Amino acid sequence: MPARLVPAGVGRPLRRSVFAASLITLFALIPLLTLYGWRRALESDSGTIVSSSAVTDPAAPGYEALVTPTSTLLLVQGAPDGTLAAVTLLAAGDAGGGGVLFVPTRLVVDADTPRPQPLSAVFAAAGAEGVGDALRRSMHIGFDSVVSVDDARWAALVAAVAPVEVDNTDELYRVDAAGGAELAFSAGPQELAAESVGEYLRLGVEDESIQARLYRQELFWRAWLGGVADTGDAGAALPGETGSGLGLMVSQLAAPSVEVRTVPVTAIDSVSEPGLVDYQADVEGQALVLADLVPFPAAGVPGDRTRVRLLDGAADQASALGAARALVPAGAEISIFGNADRFDYARSEVRYHDASRQPQAAALAAVLGTDQVILEPREQEPVDVTIVIGLDGGSAEQPR
Repeated sequence: MPARLVPAGVGRPLRRSVFAASLITLFALIPLLTLYGWRRALESDSGTIVSSSAVTDPAAPGYEALVTPTSTLLLVQGAPDGTLAAVTLLAAGDAGGGGVLFVPTRLVVDADTPRPQPLSAVFAAAGAEGVGDALRRSMHIGFDSVVSVDDARWAALVAAVAPVEVDNTDELYRVDAAGGAELAFSAGPQELAAESVGEYLRLGVEDESIQARLYRQELFWRAWLGGVADTGDAGAALPGETGSGLGLMVSQLAAPSVEVRTVPVTAIDSVSEPGLVDYQADVEGQALVLADLVPFPAAGVPGDRTRVRLLDGAADQASALGAARALVPAGAEISIFGNADRFDYARSEVRYHDASRQPQAAALAAVLGTDQVILEPREQEPVDVTIVIGLDGGSAEQPR
């Protein structure tokens, strides 16, 4: 049976929900951040908090607070034959919900090899941690943890809410003991037993589109997260500790505001196995998707993002926070948010604190549509660039 094409827009509701929710939550919590209004100064390469902000009123000029990076977890599924079955990035929203991003297993990445490799080859050589390292470099975001799962782990994870009901899009076949094709899952409504989930997620259809394959994974994730939410008690619906790690992440994602996305890719001839198909990420599109799901990322590797102090220079905190939506896809890591020394800046400014950071400062200024790029040397700065959003609001249109 030929693979069904996924209708345009399927599985992509609430495109801006995660980012918008994060901004709203951060904006609402600004008064509470008074208690944690630390201003960092670096005494060593590791960075140390040495003094609290002299300003404790979140509405006053000069107030600053640290921004906690969006919580992320990379889930890597291995198949019984040792191959890579699935890769899923999970990101938690500040007030519940969050995002799920499906990554093709044959996505070509910059691995620790002489030339780029698909994730499947990285997994074969270096396991789940190797996949995590490769995606940190390629996506320029950090992961709080990388978690490996197999069929047995999946069975344990979903046991409390099984069977998981999905409307399966395609007939899926497994290889039987004689090497032939055996029907594993029919097209149409299915009740997935806990022990069948791992197999369902890894089986594919010959010559199907990557969108069709990942859409089946979306069907499962939406059904599973919905089942966890319906119990009203994530602690009872998930095995083990739900106060940290995968248990905590899934309990946060079991909410109506979850956004489910896939990495935007183009099919290419395999870079390592003639006759197969690999996938090349749309770099700009990937950056926008990641900014939606991980609005406040940590750097994937030290130095691959420009650390930014983002300040409100117009008494409009919402506008200043909104500028982050344009800055993050351009390579910014928002480390500190607060208020400028005054609220009457007519134009937005980008100040860099070391001459070597001029190119990054200019790039971020271009995103904001300002030509105010200023060298402001400072020693022992915890950020690379300070950006003040003025009355112009950062005139560049935010990405959609």
